[in-house]
Amino acid sequence: MGIKLIKISVAYLVISTVLAMYMSIAENMTLGSVHSHISCLGWTMFALAGFVYHLFPVLEKRVLSKIVFWLFNIGLPVSIVGLSAFQYDQSVLTKIIVSVGATLLSIGIILFAIIVLVAMKNLPPLYFKNPTVNSKNRLVRNTIHPVESETLIAEYACFAG
Repeated sequence: MGIKLIKISVAYLVISTVLAMYMSIAENMTLGSVHSHISCLGWTMFALAGFVYHLFPVLEKRVLSKIVFWLFNIGLPVSIVGLSAFQYDQSVLTKIIVSVGATLLSIGIILFAIIVLVAMKNLPPLYFKNPTVNSKNRLVRNTIHPVESETLIAEYACFAG
C-alpha cells in the first residue's frame, strides 16, 4: 500500500503541475485553491503516508489502514471536483459535494494520525544496517533492524563527525 500511495502522489503532482501551467498560460487563477489542495493533499500527504507505510510495513497490514487508504482515495477526488465546480457555481449541490469530500478526507487524516501515533509508541527506532540490494537494485526489507536510542545516537554522532 505504501508504494501505491507514492505512485498516486506522483500522479497528483503531475495533475497539479498541469493545472498550474494552464492557470499561468490562461492568466486565470480561479482554480488556485484547487491547485493548492491537489499539491498539499494529493502530492504531499499521499507521499508522506506512502513513505510511512513503506518504512513501517506492519502498519499497512491493519484493517484501519485499508479504510484510510480508501477514505483518502475517495475523499480527495470528490473534494477536487466539488471545489472546482464551486469556483464557478456556488450552489447548494457544490457545497454538499465539497463537504462530503472534505469530511471523508478529514476522517482519513484523523485515522491516519491515530494509526501512526499509537503505533509509534510500540515500535523501536529503525535504521538501515549494512543495507543490501536485490538484483533490481532495491533495498531488501529484512535489513531494517531495531536499535536502542543510545546506539542510534552514537552512530549518528560518528557520521556527523
